[in-house]
This record gives sequence, structure tokens and C-alpha cells, in this order.
Amino acid sequence: KPQTQQKVTPMGETVVPASGRSGQEIDKIAFELLKLYQPQVLLEPSVVDIEEFFELRLEDHTGIRASYDRLPPGIHGVTDSERMTSIVDVSLLEEERSVLFARSTIAHECGHAIIHVPEFMAKKRLLRSIQDKEDVQLKMYRKADVPVYKNPEWQAHRFAGAFLVPEKTLREAWREQRGDVAKLAKVYNVTLAFMQSRLKAVKLIG
Repeated sequence: KPQTQQKVTPMGETVVPASGRSGQEIDKIAFELLKLYQPQVLLEPSVVDIEEFFELRLEDHTGIRASYDRLPPGIHGVTDSERMTSIVDVSLLEEERSVLFARSTIAHECGHAIIHVPEFMAKKRLLRSIQDKEDVQLKMYRKADVPVYKNPEWQAHRFAGAFLVPEKTLREAWREQRGDVAKLAKVYNVTLAFMQSRLKAVKLIG
């Protein structure tokens, strides 16, 4: 798997640590992208067209080719910093029950493409210059040993929340829907669990 994905080893899940980022920093990255590509969703609570961004905008913005394909069981998305590709499992789009989960998966992979691919590529270039060889690998650590704010999976999840559910409109929607989480999930076309996670991230619920 690529450097932006977790691997499972006999020691458990491992990750390549990313530079430390706060939730607010990641939210700002997502906000600036929305302002650039879909500014209308920042005016009122509405559905972000993540599919349009993934399919038509991601490559222009990052150079990473986006596509849908069959992935091995249990793997929903893969972003590869070597091949410069981002792939989401097409089966998520084939069943109505998984379409909402597909939206968050697409946003998650966009987070890897935007935040981590440039960073990991730069680290590899530095290693190549230091070691004077082409084939270099970034060091992986046990997930349990990596602080959450340096975990690329946590960062990508935070990005997905900020992109699909911008805080700028969420607080307005929270008042309009009187804190009804199920209604909020429908407003933004995300799963209930995803909405609950986003509400916790912006401290609207505990």
C-alpha cells in the first residue's frame, strides 16, 4: 500500500507520521479549497459536490489522477504518492446503502492527496539527496506510538469533515435544526456517524 495508507503488520497497524497539524489548521485548508472551487456551499448549509471535486478538480489542483476501481476487500480508498493516483472502491457507488459512506471516503482520499502526498514526496526527495540513491522508503511507526495530530489518517478524516461539513455553515444549520443530528446528516448528505464525528470535532456535542 502507499505511504498515505495504514499497513497491518504482526505488531499492529503502522503509519508514516505526517507533520503535526491542528484540527483548525486542517479546517482552514478545506475552507480555502471550498472558497476556490465551490464557494456557494459556504453561503448556506448545503451539499458539497465531492464527486465533482474528486473527478474534475483534484488532478488540476494536485497533479494526482483520480479514479474508481475494484479494490481488495476491506480497502475503500488508496492514494499513492509514487504513482500519483487516488482510487476509491467503485463498489461503494454501486449500492445505495453505501453511497453516503462513499462520499466521506472520497473526501478522505482527497485529504491524503492534498495534505500528505506533497509532504511525503518532499521527504523522499530529501532522503534521495542524503542517501544518494533512488529507492528510498519513509520510516513507518506503530499507530499507537504516533500522536493523533501527526497521524495522517486522523488528518485525512478531519479534512473530510471540514470539506463536507464546513463549520461556517454547520453552526447555522445546528441552530436551524435545533441540534437534530439525523436532520443535519441529511442536510449535508453524510452518514449519521460522520455527522456525529464532525459535531464533536467542532465541539457542538461532547
